[in-house]
Amino acid sequence: MVFRYLPSACVEVAAVTVQYRSVVWAAMLILMVGCSPTFKDDAPPNRQVEAADIPTSFLDQDGKPVDLKSYRGKTVVLVVVRGMPESPGGVFCPYCLAQAGSLAANHEEFQARGAEVLLVFPGPGDKAAEFTKQVQSKADVAKGMPYTVCVDEDCSACDRLGIRGDLAKPSTFIFDPNGEVVYAYVGKSTSDRPSVKALLAEVDRLKK
Repeated sequence: MVFRYLPSACVEVAAVTVQYRSVVWAAMLILMVGCSPTFKDDAPPNRQVEAADIPTSFLDQDGKPVDLKSYRGKTVVLVVVRGMPESPGGVFCPYCLAQAGSLAANHEEFQARGAEVLLVFPGPGDKAAEFTKQVQSKADVAKGMPYTVCVDEDCSACDRLGIRGDLAKPSTFIFDPNGEVVYAYVGKSTSDRPSVKALLAEVDRLKK
């Protein structure tokens, strides 16, 4: 099976002062071209989470309600990206763009397994729309995002999950058809995320 990947950043950047941060991120975006994905194919769960710990109600980019309970009967892959940097002139995390793009490029693989992908963007709705637009451009998604993008405008969901950091920590949760959390992975760094291959393996494991 061949998975479609968007290139993710190839370098880790040492801590820099705020005034130079946007320049460094811009440089990282340039370096993304031609680089291999750095996400983990071997990413066992590293966090114990109960379904009650995860908010079930969100709003999508258009302000329409999204209720996780409405997805009962299906496997749900809930991915939380880092959100929008607060530093002046900040740009979106290149790893988030790569991850969201890879999920979009491989959406049919999830659908074939009866799994729904939901992405949570911590921050204002207008920034979520800008993020989505960049993902569509990089992933060459002509007909719009194939999965729902939810907005955690006040980061209350991230607070409840205990994944707040500089921004949100990149996190992935998988619910079985009964709504139970069967997989939870919280990244220890901006690039520490399960790959599409790893997520599909977890989804397949539910069918055994």
